Amino acid sequence: MLKLEDYTIINIWTSADNPALQGANVGHVSLETCLGYISLWPNKNHKADRLPQFFQQPERKVKLYLGERPADFKKDYENDCLLEALAEKEMRPIENINECEEGEIAVLWDSLSNNYSRLDSQPRGIKETEKISAVRPVQANVRLVVYGLNVHELQGTFNDLKQKITRKGGWRLIGSNMLTRLTSEGAENCASLAYRCLKAGGMYNKLAPTLSSQTSSIIKPDDLVRHIIAYKEQELQDYPDTSNWKRPNVTESSLDTLKEQYKMAGLNANIEHDKLPSVTCNIL
Repeated sequence: MLKLEDYTIINIWTSADNPALQGANVGHVSLETCLGYISLWPNKNHKADRLPQFFQQPERKVKLYLGERPADFKKDYENDCLLEALAEKEMRPIENINECEEGEIAVLWDSLSNNYSRLDSQPRGIKETEKISAVRPVQANVRLVVYGLNVHELQGTFNDLKQKITRKGGWRLIGSNMLTRLTSEGAENCASLAYRCLKAGGMYNKLAPTLSSQTSSIIKPDDLVRHIIAYKEQELQDYPDTSNWKRPNVTESSLDTLKEQYKMAGLNANIEHDKLPSVTCNIL
């Protein structure tokens, strides 16, 4: 039975390489259900390493792709939006927190450690490396709410992976796949973590095998955009009533607009072949 409370909010900040929905840097993915928020970042330096360049030394590329950093799990969407802005240096220096304009948040940023803290009052005695900045949070450029996933399986998988990431691994740019898990079970990126949680929740049960086979390859935030569009369209075909289901304070992306943007970029916008025959059930 499909229930309103069995929602999964999927937030995607696309990468700079996405020709249809250009974002910044490597992108990011987070999930939210009634049971919690799922978001993985590297601790320290907050994505300070930019996209790998062709001319970089081989050892630098290997370290960038395969090197592990301590994991940093964000607690909510607001923190993700703030950190996305900080990662791209979308901030301006101010002297007083009252200088923040509408929509901006005051933070204390340490240029040495790349650590930050949100300011609710004017700080005293700040360090030489610290600066007060006004930051305008960067919203996800793809945000969809899907229904019908098994949120308990999804959250349970996250809880298990979080323990492994914390104890044995960390954040890694390429995330995990079938091969890397043989040698380092516990190293993920935001997209591979989200993928494994979504798969555990049943998102790929109705999608073509080509989409659910990415355990053997590298998964990126841009890849998940297509997967989520396919699932959402299947959901709306099976359960049309969910088109009227809304989550408070969540502004969803338009499926038609997303598909049109992909079409304008010369990419596949017709994803009927990504779906398996639907199995319908009653909606509460």
